[in-house]
Amino acid sequence: MGTLRAAAATAEFLVHDLPAAAGKLQEGPLRASVLMLEAEQRLCVVSCDTLGLMGDTCDRIAATIHAACGVARDQITVTATHTHHAPRAMPVYTTPRNDVLCARITAAACSAAATAATELDAASASGDPCRCEVSFALGQELTVGANSRWFMDDGQISWSQHDESKMVRPSGPHDPDMPVIAFRRPSGELIACLFIHGTHNIGTLASDPASVVSPGFFGLAAQELERQHRAPFLFLPGAFGSSHRRNSHVAGSEAFTRVVAAVNDALSRTHITDGATVRARRCPYTFRYRRFDESSEAAAVSGWCRRWFAEKAAEGLERTYEEIRATMSPHAGLPFNSVLQVLQIGELAIVAVPGELFAALGLRIRHRSPFRHTFIAGLANDEIGYIADRKGYQDGGYQTWFCGHSRLDPGEGERMVDAALNMLADLHTT
Repeated sequence: MGTLRAAAATAEFLVHDLPAAAGKLQEGPLRASVLMLEAEQRLCVVSCDTLGLMGDTCDRIAATIHAACGVARDQITVTATHTHHAPRAMPVYTTPRNDVLCARITAAACSAAATAATELDAASASGDPCRCEVSFALGQELTVGANSRWFMDDGQISWSQHDESKMVRPSGPHDPDMPVIAFRRPSGELIACLFIHGTHNIGTLASDPASVVSPGFFGLAAQELERQHRAPFLFLPGAFGSSHRRNSHVAGSEAFTRVVAAVNDALSRTHITDGATVRARRCPYTFRYRRFDESSEAAAVSGWCRRWFAEKAAEGLERTYEEIRATMSPHAGLPFNSVLQVLQIGELAIVAVPGELFAALGLRIRHRSPFRHTFIAGLANDEIGYIADRKGYQDGGYQTWFCGHSRLDPGEGERMVDAALNMLADLHTT
């Protein structure tokens, strides 16, 4: 077995002077966290406390890390934790992204990567505190998330702000698994840890999330685990597109506590696994914009809004979606470019997808992968919105209304799954 080395670091980025943070308390720092692994080559995973990062921002982060740290471009993965409680570095509806924030996140990610690279470079000259073993456990957290796309009593698919007593049945699965991958020195001392969960990162310690700036309950859990174990923890969102913290009785503060407990439980059960092979494959990938019928899309939005929102709010949402459809209409049926990536850490594989993948598609990848253990990292290297399965489009609902957050043609999710499985097969056999 070859030698594996690891280093990790974090760096904060400030938002208190941005308009979106005005008048809010900050219950936890917003950070870029970096895990850098080295065997025959270096692999770098970046996790940023923000809603999402567009492809050009991810490319800028990766290009800077490549230039400063000598990590090959295709061996760098940039993700977002999808916190809903911080200023946004991506456009949302008709609100543009904040380019100042994008620059600050880029600087923080590159600073953390430089710190990790310096540790790896220094260690090779004087002893090797970066030498490590990989240990792994497949944990679970069953209660902080669930499939959030439920059929209502009128046949519509649920979204939010409705009477939960009208929910009939879930429309699909939820993936509650929580892989925990730890990197330890031969002495047992923790260098870094990575964990994944397929649930939207919505919820804070504060009872009123609108009053705070926060990395969300997953980001806060990572920081608490870091305090307990004195090593950086990175959270990566899994296949969370169809899953939210649906159980209303689980407050954000309780979800935070349960995540910390679940990670600690898995961490106590990790076993050493092969980590000698560390590599990634990155491929350009072309998606296609959806062809849509304006009257059908308008009726879907209106049918939902008119049942669950007051008239003024319903009219506002209807206008917003109409405006966005008008701007996107010229793209209908056209291709657009993004990226797919697969990572290997010994017998573990991670499929990095550029959006919010439905759990059904994520489970399809996991079950058909040739690797012993395979997981999904969402919002990786781009943010193209929801990636639904065909059934999701047939069922309807917010996640499949044609808009900036849902632009793909039906069937694009299944096609992407096949492409990811082919990439996994190629990686597994070479």
